[in-house]
Amino acid sequence: MTDYKTVLLDIDQTILDFNTAETVSLTEALNSFGIKADRTVISTYHEINDRLWKDFELGTVTKDELKILRFERTLKKCNIKLDADKLQKKYTDCLSEQGILLDGAREFLDSLFLTAELYAVTNGISYVQKGRFAKADINKYFKGVFISEDVGVGKPDKRYFEYVLSKVNEKDKSRIIVVGDSLTSDIKGGLSVGLDTILYDVTKTKKADGIIPKYVASSYGEILDIIKQK
Repeated sequence: MTDYKTVLLDIDQTILDFNTAETVSLTEALNSFGIKADRTVISTYHEINDRLWKDFELGTVTKDELKILRFERTLKKCNIKLDADKLQKKYTDCLSEQGILLDGAREFLDSLFLTAELYAVTNGISYVQKGRFAKADINKYFKGVFISEDVGVGKPDKRYFEYVLSKVNEKDKSRIIVVGDSLTSDIKGGLSVGLDTILYDVTKTKKADGIIPKYVASSYGEILDIIKQK
């Protein structure tokens, strides 16, 4: 039995607290235009944004379309009179400053970094993700960072993972594992190129038809145990 020597690690809601970052950024952006971001506006945005990212994973919307549609639809549904393009630009600037780590993520990275080569695999806007990585001070843990906007395709597209595999040092797939919180993005993508996968599911409730990870972990400790005990 040998350890996994390379980990392809998802970032949002696996390492960085995207849900909080999203709420803070939307609140700050709307406030800058004199608009209060109440609970209804925030929940509406969350729902619309989540749906559009799923559409992006399916290839039914482009990244450029997603960037503006989420704000156009939120403003329309909440009956807010504001230019969507101006709001999305302000929101993007605010989000790029949000490097909020999930509880225990720093300690997890410190430990994992000692046992494996880490590569970040993340769907997102390059400018935003690079800013958040810098704020969180996590670049030092990664041999490489693969942002979908830079790669040209995103998770779960097989081409994204093929590109990542072409760049990592390890060439033996049996020693590479994908870790992430999304069945339809991280796990589906990893499976598409024949990699072992760990679903990070704190709630132990995630399911998706036909997408079955090799492992499910509900804590960072469980992930570490899986990676070290192959």
